[in-house]
Amino acid sequence: MSRADQTQSRAEQTQEQRRRRNSESLSGQRRRMALDMSKLDTDNFEYRWANNEPGRLEVLTQQDDWEIVTDREGNIKADSTGEGSQVSILAGIGDAGAPVRSVLIRKPKKYQDEDRRAKQRRIDEMEAQLKSGNTPGDGAKGENFYTSENGIRIEQGSRG
Repeated sequence: MSRADQTQSRAEQTQEQRRRRNSESLSGQRRRMALDMSKLDTDNFEYRWANNEPGRLEVLTQQDDWEIVTDREGNIKADSTGEGSQVSILAGIGDAGAPVRSVLIRKPKKYQDEDRRAKQRRIDEMEAQLKSGNTPGDGAKGENFYTSENGIRIEQGSRG
């Protein structure tokens, strides 16, 4: 076998190894954040990932109803990189060069549903004001703005 053939053969082997190693990412479905959902109480809790950026987890856990998910046995996420029993993954590198971790948190569905309804009420109130021509602050008033006698009509697609 010539030197060129050996180089070609080695290149093909390396390419095949890389292809196998990255095959999941080719389908657009990386499983880095995958969990064993059967171990989570999805009937009673909403789950999400939150980055441990300065102050972020403190705000969510102390000023809101989120709590950090713990798993001492490694049943929820076998490849968790969390400190202690936290379920977390390495999410990237922060501005200062320190690692940023995404930590799994959960919130009772009852509270999450109440929060979503309150947020939607605020949005609905703002839309109603906009439709009637009332806008926050100085808004659309003065000689350069026009609001018809019938108000403003906003058409929306489905919100589902």
